[in-house]
Amino acid sequence: MKVKGLRWWIITLICIATVINYVDRTAFGVMWPEMGKDLGMDEHDYAFMLNVFMITYAAGKFLSGKLYDIIGTRLGFVFSIAVWSGSAILHSFSRGIISLSIVRGFLGIGEAGNWPGAVKSNAEWFPVKERAIAQGIFNTGASLGSVIAPALIAFLYGHFGWRATFIILGIVGFVWIIPWMFINKTTPENHPWLTDSERAHIFSEEPVEKKPVKSKSLPLKTILSYKQSWGVLMARFFIEPIWWLFVGWMPLYLNSKYGFSIQEIGQTIWISYLGGMAGSLLGGWFCSKLIEKHAVDFARKTSILIG
Repeated sequence: MKVKGLRWWIITLICIATVINYVDRTAFGVMWPEMGKDLGMDEHDYAFMLNVFMITYAAGKFLSGKLYDIIGTRLGFVFSIAVWSGSAILHSFSRGIISLSIVRGFLGIGEAGNWPGAVKSNAEWFPVKERAIAQGIFNTGASLGSVIAPALIAFLYGHFGWRATFIILGIVGFVWIIPWMFINKTTPENHPWLTDSERAHIFSEEPVEKKPVKSKSLPLKTILSYKQSWGVLMARFFIEPIWWLFVGWMPLYLNSKYGFSIQEIGQTIWISYLGGMAGSLLGGWFCSKLIEKHAVDFARKTSILIG
């Protein structure tokens, strides 16, 4: 069996995984006003657990990157989403700050793997000229997940409560693994469903005679010696606090400042993320257009600067 446009199926599944990723992480903030009451916790406890998530999330980026280099993107995604979905389910059994902090930590480790896996899959399945739009597609999943999460979580909470909501969200992640394993059977070099024309297109910008070399990860010291690495790190350093202000604290702000219920939070907060979803798609498209006329380095820097 041959499937036309298989690479777009792969990136769509990654986009869906990113949606699930953001729905799972957003659930904690949206439902915290009631979770905190049930568990006898305050905003200081919430801040502590948010920091636990962020620390393990940062560590998970590095660890999952190494893992994906060893076992590949197919099994790497299975591991990551199994860890974060299992952690989401375990939220429902938490009884205090210690147990909740532990599951938040594992959630951070698992969810971090989505991004190295998405970038590596993008490089495997798309030629250079299409990677910007492909990255725009899976980045859209973050904003789309943030857009639909508040209303979805408010609906589930209203019908089932916060403990059952975490269980439902975790199950969705495990369900995602089924089509991923079925469709993403192997790398594009050997995938039996990939048409000859699409395989040629994917590798159209590779060297004609490419000698096989054994892949070897660079030491961290070597990676940090490149100015490009520091450029990426600094860009994320200044962008992430702004994004997490909305993801982590906006629900609590609406609840404490304006007295919004969980249902009211779900009805309003999604508006903040709608622009981010549009920006991901338009940014990927814009960068792809720049690559058609300019160098890749110029296109990437220009897109980031405008953003």
